[in-house]
Amino acid sequence: MNQNIYCKPRLLINDREISYCNQISLKQNGGNSLDKLSARFSDPDLENITLYNQKVEFYLNNGSEDSVPLFRGLIKEFNTTDKDMSISALDARTLLTGENAFPVVLDDNDNYDGQTVIDFLIDIIDNKLNSDILSTKNMNTMDKPIFMTGLRTVGAPYDLCRERVNKKIDEDDILAPLSYDLDILHDKDSSSIIVRKERSTDNTPDFTFNYHDGIQHLSYTDRGNPSFAITQTENGSQVRFDYGSNPDGSLGIQTDIIADSRGEAHEKLIPILISKQNAEKKIVINSSKGHYMSLGSIIRVEVPDNNVVGQYRLESKSIDWNDTQLRCTLVLNRKPIRISDYINM
Repeated sequence: MNQNIYCKPRLLINDREISYCNQISLKQNGGNSLDKLSARFSDPDLENITLYNQKVEFYLNNGSEDSVPLFRGLIKEFNTTDKDMSISALDARTLLTGENAFPVVLDDNDNYDGQTVIDFLIDIIDNKLNSDILSTKNMNTMDKPIFMTGLRTVGAPYDLCRERVNKKIDEDDILAPLSYDLDILHDKDSSSIIVRKERSTDNTPDFTFNYHDGIQHLSYTDRGNPSFAITQTENGSQVRFDYGSNPDGSLGIQTDIIADSRGEAHEKLIPILISKQNAEKKIVINSSKGHYMSLGSIIRVEVPDNNVVGQYRLESKSIDWNDTQLRCTLVLNRKPIRISDYINM
C-alpha cells in the first residue's frame, strides 16, 4: 500500500486486506466521542458488495508490524464511483450509541439500581449485544464508581453512560479536580470500552516534545480563564460561584448540575470552575512522533516561547496517510467545549 519502508499501513474489511488504498484518515477526538476512520481505495472485487455495517480494521505499521489495530469499527457510510470507493467508519462503540443502537428501557420493574455504569455496560455487551468486535474482557473498574440508581428512561446504552460520566469529577483535591472519559481499547481480536481518569499535568510526562524531537510545526490559541460559574437548583434558584480576580475580563460558564439547595449547588460549582483554570489554551502540533499515544497522555512541550512551555494532556489526535506522506496532528490541553456554556459579562 505504501512505498515508504517505515510506514506500511494495512486496511482490512471483514478480515480481507485492501490492496490498493490511496488515502486513510483517523480522527480521535476524545471527550467520550467515537473515533472516526475515513478511507479511499480501489478494489474491483468490492464494487457490487454492500459495505454498510461491515467490520473494518486499520493497522498503521509505522516502523514495525502492529500486533493490534489502531482502529476497529463498523462502516457507516460508503460511496462508489467509476474510479474508486470511499468509506466512513466509527469505532466499535457505535453498536451502543446513536439512532441505530437498540434502546434500553429502564423502569421500576427493569433497572440497574445499585449497579455502576461499568456493571450496566458489561451486562448489555455480554447478555444483550450479539457482536464479535465488542467485548468486556479489558473493561476496567472506576476508583469513584458512578451508579445507575434511580435512572428511569429509554435510550441507547452508551449515551446513557456518557451522560453520567460527563458529569463525574474527582474532587479529592479541590485545587486539581479530575474528570473521566470513556474510551476504546483494541486488542488482537476485539475491542473493549474503558474508562480513563484524567491525570494531573504535574505527573511525570509520558513524552517530551521540542523542535528537535517531534515538533514539525506548532501553533496555539488562548482563551481567558472563566472567573465565575452559575447554575440553578431544582427549585429554580440561581447560584453563582466566583473564583479569584478577572484579569481576562468577566467571563463565566453556565452548567447544569443536580442540587437540592443553594449550598449544595455552590459546592458542586467549585471543582467545575477550578478545573477550567489554566486549561483554555489549545496547542496544535504537527508531529513526527506520537502516532500510538493514548489520549490523556501527559506531554511536556519545551520550546523558546514561555507562553507555551509546560506540560499538557493529549486531548485529541488525527492521523492522515496517503501514498506520499504520513501526517500526525496532536491537540493538547483543551477538551471540546460548547461555546454556549460561556457567558461574557
